[in-house]
Amino acid sequence: IGSTTTDGAQFARSISTSSVPILQSLSAGRIDISGDDTTIQVVCDETKLITLGLQTGAALSAIAPAANGVVRVDQPKTPPKRDWRVLSVAEDVYQGDSIFICRFLPRALITSYGTQTHGRGDNPIQTDVTFSGQYDDAVGTDHSWIYGGIGWKALLADMGLDDESSSSS
Repeated sequence: IGSTTTDGAQFARSISTSSVPILQSLSAGRIDISGDDTTIQVVCDETKLITLGLQTGAALSAIAPAANGVVRVDQPKTPPKRDWRVLSVAEDVYQGDSIFICRFLPRALITSYGTQTHGRGDNPIQTDVTFSGQYDDAVGTDHSWIYGGIGWKALLADMGLDDESSSSS
């Protein structure tokens, strides 16, 4: 999607619950988890074909310039239910070495659009979009955390995790 704001990708997770009351207590006898939703919000700083598609819901193949170079994109009557694969990569540093923290939504839907700002200078035009993770049968999850890098490898022993690549049988 190109450059994003310095806020980076914003992840949120919400757990939905249902309390089951019991006659003998004022507190719930049982709390059932009825939902576990992960979202990622990004604010794109670049206007690209992909951001036009994200923002408008139009199929990328339907976006084409007229002879004079003008591009008109008509918003679909109903927002499309289009699956996206979303990967966010962030870098941290431990004792001078990189730690990469990735968040992967193998199947995500756009569930919210932010306000589009038409500004300039320090307030550029931006595309704000939120994706919600959906379960992907082929991958077996709706959301993965992936950690790696030389700095990360240095932390494994302190966490009590064995590094398979350094063990021998």
